[in-house]
Amino acid sequence: MKRIFLLWLFIIIFSTIVFASSHEPKSISQIRDYSLNQVASISILIALIGGLISILSPCAWPLIPAFFAFTLGDKKRIVHAASLFYLGLLIPIIALNFGAVLVGNILIENKDKFILLSGLILIILGLITFFNKGLGFNIKNKTFGNNWILILFGAAFSLGFTPCVFPLTSAIAFISAGLGSYLYAGLLSIAYVTGQASIVFLGAIFFDKFKILNKKIFQKEIKIFGKQFLLVKIISGLILIFLGIMFLIYGGSILFNLADPFGTMALVTYAQELLLSFKINSILGNILGILLLSIIGYLIYKILKKQ
Repeated sequence: MKRIFLLWLFIIIFSTIVFASSHEPKSISQIRDYSLNQVASISILIALIGGLISILSPCAWPLIPAFFAFTLGDKKRIVHAASLFYLGLLIPIIALNFGAVLVGNILIENKDKFILLSGLILIILGLITFFNKGLGFNIKNKTFGNNWILILFGAAFSLGFTPCVFPLTSAIAFISAGLGSYLYAGLLSIAYVTGQASIVFLGAIFFDKFKILNKKIFQKEIKIFGKQFLLVKIISGLILIFLGIMFLIYGGSILFNLADPFGTMALVTYAQELLLSFKINSILGNILGILLLSIIGYLIYKILKKQ
């Protein structure tokens, strides 16, 4: 795990040097010609806040049940699990944007196949959860594999996760595909996903602090075909299996994008447009954003080290 965080710190330090030495992002003059002229105000801080705002939309709904469905059975390490799930979410983004051209091209050219594989992984993990089977394997009474399975789960979900197209996500995509500013677009994407995943961290911290998983309802068992099953495991497993089937049928989580019973997509769109209209100096916005990402990375490291 230390290597992952060393990579994280390298990206943060390198990015700080890059952005501190320039007044504007690469090709900012071209970005200003884009139909969303507010894109000139985009920064890592704006992307982070924009991701946080986006959790109100249907696009973020699969993120919450997916994580908690897979980790509710682990009463002692739920915050630890949230950290690993978050790292898994970031792996495809890092591969696509941070110089991994070969890996990035493979992901893009075989996206449908990877989504299919992700769906199968979710179904398998759902079945494992349903039948209350342990993850990893034992060697001399020590369990291995759990951490990497959680990271794999996050990466699999990230590959099939279909976010809504908002002004901020459109701007990030334009910076990457239209201008070739992969480093900057990658950092903005990481900040955006970090904002989205914040609800997972907050929920995990809440569950951990108030010992929610120790409540009797999470220990309730029911009998199926003469065997005892934990009710929470049954529900969690079915949620994962549903998400996996949805990935297979719809090629991602696009089904959630079609559902908007509370009209929150229009609200989030307006909020992001308002956010982009704020004239925050790009240097200040990037430095503050990188600082926040560094703090989050450090907190994750401390959590993983402690547990």
